Amino acid sequence: FTTEQIDNMNGHSTSVNTSRYTCQMDGWYDLRGRIAFGSPPYTNNRGAQFTLNGAVLRSTGVFTAPAPDNDTVVDTQSYEFLQVGDYVELRGYHIVGAALPTTIVGNTLASTFSAAWDRK
Repeated sequence: FTTEQIDNMNGHSTSVNTSRYTCQMDGWYDLRGRIAFGSPPYTNNRGAQFTLNGAVLRSTGVFTAPAPDNDTVVDTQSYEFLQVGDYVELRGYHIVGAALPTTIVGNTLASTFSAAWDRK
């Protein structure tokens, strides 16, 4: 992710380790992510998952392969306790088949990631 909308705690860099959000304050975080895969090839299942310090946290249900020339969007969410220095990443994956094209970057359909600190 090379752009940001809001980063009040400066946990994300747009130039170094751009796939990571690094925790700046201990607490519970509402993590939400979306991976937008482009169309063809369409011979595989796709999914999204969060990792914490490189280890998989959660995975969404895997969606079946889309019809030809259809884009695929996979959402995932997790609520996790993070400590200062922990980092989370959103990863897209596919099960089998040909290599996927890059993810979609556009005004109406794009991959997104958010980490919201919950002061509860």
